[in-house]
Amino acid sequence: MSLPPRVDSFRVLQWNAGRLSQSTELLMNLHEKEIDVCSIMEANLTSENLKYYSFKGYSFYELPKFRQVVSGILIGVKKELTADLRMIKAMTTD
Repeated sequence: MSLPPRVDSFRVLQWNAGRLSQSTELLMNLHEKEIDVCSIMEANLTSENLKYYSFKGYSFYELPKFRQVVSGILIGVKKELTADLRMIKAMTTD
């Protein structure tokens, strides 16, 4: 098995969406600024709703909304990059 080529640097975008109603503006920024990894805060999406949004060239991973503390976080990674996202600690009521 061969490993993907090494990347020495990449571009990261952190976006507070306040719901994902600005998806067109976000998508333009992802492509114009050649963003490799993005974090979208306050996305307010469920994995069921995410299928209605198209972010060509990116894979998205969801940290779902929990209570009223967080409105959901999405992590987007360019499809040509390798990502291994693991849950370290789940948000709970404790």
